[in-house]
Amino acid sequence: MTEIEKIQRLKSSAVLFIENCCKIKDKNKKLVKFKLTKQQRQLLDIMEKNKYVIICKQRQIGISSVVAAKAIYMCITQPGTSCLLMSYRDASTRDIYNKLKAIYRSIPSFLSDKLVVDNKVEMKFANGSGITVATCGTKDAVSGATLNYVHISECALMRESISDQLASIESALTPDGIMCLESTPQDGLTYFSELYMAAENGLNLYTPVFLVGWTI
Repeated sequence: MTEIEKIQRLKSSAVLFIENCCKIKDKNKKLVKFKLTKQQRQLLDIMEKNKYVIICKQRQIGISSVVAAKAIYMCITQPGTSCLLMSYRDASTRDIYNKLKAIYRSIPSFLSDKLVVDNKVEMKFANGSGITVATCGTKDAVSGATLNYVHISECALMRESISDQLASIESALTPDGIMCLESTPQDGLTYFSELYMAAENGLNLYTPVFLVGWTI
């Protein structure tokens, strides 16, 4: 197999790309190869087969890490891709951006794509792809955007109803785009829990997923 063929093979699969080209910090803050867990692999597989996904999860199972890696993979391998990663508070949004940057920097340069914009809320690649990170409630997060991949983290913790913002994001999604909502369960009835229960009963477009486990 030639070097070009090896590169093409690595870029043909999110799993191959993440496990062979990306690194992540472990619980000791040491940079290690990104070895996907069963739950992370399950999520990648589900997102390959379903456009709308809603996840009820246990804490600390590495969802934000694999979401960041998938966004980078899509942007590098599919020129012109637009991704939005959103969370419930500014501190969490910053954490997501920091994971994006750490994973991006770990990728060998011959497999990556140059950044032309890097301003703490947005990464833009030379091939026309881009990743925006935003906090729920940011009014211009999807203004004029066409989105290929959206992930909204910890929906149940969002202080205000996200129904209007979800409607705006869904309208900006391309026909083959991916929309993924996730959260740990919270006490009481939330908009997220209503969406999840509706998905379980086949009353909306979302595929419900329950994930348990632990990882970095």
